[in-house]
Amino acid sequence: MPKAIVEGKIEIKGKVIQVNGVGYHDHNWSYSPTTAMNNYGWYWGRTNAETMNITWAKVIHTKDNVDILAVINKDEGGFYNIHPEYIKIVTKNFEMNNRGKIPKIFILNINDEKTNNIKIDCHVKMNSLDIQYTRIFTIKYWRYHVKTDGAISIGNYSEKIQDKPQIIEYLKFKAKNII
Repeated sequence: MPKAIVEGKIEIKGKVIQVNGVGYHDHNWSYSPTTAMNNYGWYWGRTNAETMNITWAKVIHTKDNVDILAVINKDEGGFYNIHPEYIKIVTKNFEMNNRGKIPKIFILNINDEKTNNIKIDCHVKMNSLDIQYTRIFTIKYWRYHVKTDGAISIGNYSEKIQDKPQIIEYLKFKAKNII
């Protein structure tokens, strides 16, 4: 559910705040007890435009074996799976954070006109605003809040994304830095 309608109340220190907007339901795909043993980790992100959404991931099995995934949802037009050869995910500006080397900038580029028989183009840059960290045994987890700028196009339809907050996660199962 990349753009679920969210309505409700949040209570903080006795103060009730009414909320409504767009949310995302994350269901851990292909995650089993052996996932941590067989993989190094992954980057996963969600990028919303006005009527489109991209869910993307870079699953790192080993230093030389990664899976790149991207799906674009259009509010009134279904979804488009993108072939991995047309997706490029770049990480930049690394820094140490909780004894792990992590990127501060993510760039997502998609240029695909073959997979769905329509030209799909995406150029998005995500700059870190805030990074939250947690750890469960040897598994390290960073949740990024990023400011996103760029554009997504499907056929002749295009949307710009400007200063829009989004989320990214980096889950690292093994201690070795491989990114």
